[in-house]
Amino acid sequence: MLVQRLREIIPNPNSTFPMLGSGGQYYFDQWRLDLNGEMCLYYCFWNRNRTKKNKKRVVISEVEDLIRNCRTHGHITRKDFEKYCHTSNSAGHCSFTVTVRMLEYLGIWRYLGRGLGVEIIDDDLAQSLVV
Repeated sequence: MLVQRLREIIPNPNSTFPMLGSGGQYYFDQWRLDLNGEMCLYYCFWNRNRTKKNKKRVVISEVEDLIRNCRTHGHITRKDFEKYCHTSNSAGHCSFTVTVRMLEYLGIWRYLGRGLGVEIIDDDLAQSLVV
């Protein structure tokens, strides 16, 4: 259910994912299965010299696990993301940002700021997307 809702809003109307602290952004690349058969949102960003695009992914089943295991706490931290989103997290901090922005677009949670994590603002919607 989560992947279906995300595909309804990404890439249209949401095709970029603003960075959490700076003015940069990540760009939607494509939806596809990875080599493990997992549905992923692939995104990209430029290197510092803007000579090469880096492509990374967020594994949607990991995001479902994150929501399922943390929604009753009322918030999600980067440590929670590291715990439940192993493959996505291996791409670096950018995958946390993209995940935060994806779920903000859905209206499930809101980013509170560096070190504060993410507040779940619609628990009913969160639960309905991971059943």
